[in-house]
Amino acid sequence: MIKRTILPAAVIALLATVTSCYQTGKISSVPAQEVLPAASGVYYSLPLTTFVFRVETEQTLFIPGPYAAYAEKYLGFKDVGTDFMENWKITGIQFEAASVPDPARWYLLQWNTKCDLPLLYRQLVQQGLILDTPGKNNISIFHPAASGDNSLLQPAFSDVSYTDYIVEKTDTLYKTIFQDSVFVKMPVFRKHVQQKTLEEKASEAAHLIHKLRKRRFKIAAADYDILPQGEAMKAAFEELNRTEEMYLSLFVGKTISRKYSKTFLYTPSNDQPLETVLARFSPSSGWAEEKTSDALPFRLILVPQERNIPESEPETKKKKRENTITYRLPLPSEVRLFLGPDLVFQTHTSIYQIGTVIDAKVHQKMFCR
Repeated sequence: MIKRTILPAAVIALLATVTSCYQTGKISSVPAQEVLPAASGVYYSLPLTTFVFRVETEQTLFIPGPYAAYAEKYLGFKDVGTDFMENWKITGIQFEAASVPDPARWYLLQWNTKCDLPLLYRQLVQQGLILDTPGKNNISIFHPAASGDNSLLQPAFSDVSYTDYIVEKTDTLYKTIFQDSVFVKMPVFRKHVQQKTLEEKASEAAHLIHKLRKRRFKIAAADYDILPQGEAMKAAFEELNRTEEMYLSLFVGKTISRKYSKTFLYTPSNDQPLETVLARFSPSSGWAEEKTSDALPFRLILVPQERNIPESEPETKKKKRENTITYRLPLPSEVRLFLGPDLVFQTHTSIYQIGTVIDAKVHQKMFCR
């Protein structure tokens, strides 16, 4: 979890403190829409908090084996699954509160000192209370790790038999011929190839499983005249186990898991409710586009703290903006995520756009470096 907490105490102290300085001048921040085209200065914007939720999910598939109907007959396995099943669950949530420029809050900072850039402005930028690069955001690029499981891209059961899939059979037909003044039936043999039945293939697979178990037991019991040694012994057991597991899955089925990641961006505002549904999640099908019967709402609830700093009164006269700089203090808030009735994530962060915009008075003795 990534959480950014803004601590503006240093900037507030900087505004209230006057050190030995250097030049006497004026500083003001003017809303960009009120600036004359020829005006000079530095443009900046107030920060806007955007939430980034990266939700990790896991899909689990159960694929029944093609020989599931014969598991009890040939292997003695009862209650083997014969139905396809799909399950989804949320395995993790990452959170980041990113600061981006507020397009409705651009200002022009002007000053008439000999400083290239007032130290106060740089301090506000460093604290995150203003942004000096409108149009640029600091949402980190997220590259989800690959699952590494390519099972879903391949046939679930690529090897269903170790023998031929077809069998050659001979049919005996009789034809009647006239021989020595009598009719005689003569046998005619006809060979043809036909596909094995499902039960025949299941019987062969079960026979191989029993044979593998017998060979593994004989190796473990040293019942061979010549036995593999060292790494060869280990490799032999691993191959016997792998082959047995592969053919067992033809009867008992196979479970495949794969992980996914989905990113949600959400920007709170005073005009929006404190509770919103980001998406819907179904335990049987994952993220749902519509309200399916089993889809649960994935809800975001914000619990902001009470404001303890009053909002600055809007100033209409240009004179009142002299020796002031406009910045924004964030409002600490609690962020909660619910899946249906269950709380799945909770954290604390600071939200700028529901915080307080302040026109702070600045002493005429500017901080210069």
